[in-house]
Amino acid sequence: MNWARRHNSHRFRASERGATAVEFAILMPIMMVCFGAIVEGARIYWNYQSAVSGVRDATRYLARTVDPAICGGTTNTTAAPLPGSALVDAREIIREHIGTGETNLFPVAVRVDGIRAEYTCPDLNLRVNPTPIAQVEARLIVDLPFGTVFEFFGNRSNSQMQSTIIDQSRIYGL
Repeated sequence: MNWARRHNSHRFRASERGATAVEFAILMPIMMVCFGAIVEGARIYWNYQSAVSGVRDATRYLARTVDPAICGGTTNTTAAPLPGSALVDAREIIREHIGTGETNLFPVAVRVDGIRAEYTCPDLNLRVNPTPIAQVEARLIVDLPFGTVFEFFGNRSNSQMQSTIIDQSRIYGL
């Protein structure tokens, strides 16, 4: 009887049946985490590119709708804010590109924290085109997908990433 028991345990240890299932069970969580990280990274990049496109479109829109005589013959080389309605238009265009999360398949990972719309009048004494320049600046906050894991271990600084997008365009007017 003792010999039969030893023979069965030796046969069980030497058998490789089910080894593939065990290896799959060990690797599956790692593969799922890698796949999730790739999907989340692509989603964040898509939202960030949407924000860049929104800032670019807002700048082009403002450059085409603001009166080109905004400088009034002065040389304002420092930036001055555009009229309030232009800032509202810029915010609306950028938010339209990013989305609100209601119409998106996944929640939005990029938030707009601050938007500035301003213009600069070049020096008329220089031999350059004296056309004023519109500039839109948006500060973005990107929520990283594994930010809660970073916060769990006490590092809150790695749960978000901040970026500033700036775009300029010449004001040619109506």
